[in-house]
Amino acid sequence: MSQVSETIVRRNRAATAVLAALMVHGRKGKAGFTPDFDWLAGMLSYVEEVATRQHYRFEETWLLKPLEKLTPELRPQLARMRRDHIGSGGYCSRMAESLGHWKRGWPRAVDQFLDNARDHHRLSVGHGRLLRTAIIPAAERCFAPEHWTAAAAALTRSEDPVALSLVRSEYEAALCRRMGRTVPPLPAFGRVDPDQSAAQV
Repeated sequence: MSQVSETIVRRNRAATAVLAALMVHGRKGKAGFTPDFDWLAGMLSYVEEVATRQHYRFEETWLLKPLEKLTPELRPQLARMRRDHIGSGGYCSRMAESLGHWKRGWPRAVDQFLDNARDHHRLSVGHGRLLRTAIIPAAERCFAPEHWTAAAAALTRSEDPVALSLVRSEYEAALCRRMGRTVPPLPAFGRVDPDQSAAQV
């Protein structure tokens, strides 16, 4: 797998891990714990601003559009990827809305937040699986070296320090830096494998 492909996979896993953590906080909220709402808003902001806007735009430009021309047999999978891009934005909006209601004490808000976090996490897991099993292997077969060189240059214009993290403490530290905080709330992340299905979490 090329370095660009590995970076794409890492970035998807980072977003999935953050969504898993948001789901854990939703479950704790349903059990009666009051979260650090600013921390949850910061995590959700990362998913929306970095994953949904930057990473998905990169996928569209450097993976999906070129593959559409080169591999017409992959059109169903490419369409699924694009539905995921749209769906993720919708989940971000609904999670932000329900988080605001939860902060104001609305009785059903935590249920709405948890439902959307669970579904968003499930989408991200499936998206990553499709990337690894169909989209990236096809790109590795079809794209010329100069395409990968240009894609690598495009990646350097968008930073994602969270995607460089390997363990929970590194995820927390990267998010803290992004939010301008020094210490995350405890627990900031649950013990969740980002590639688990939502039903397993």
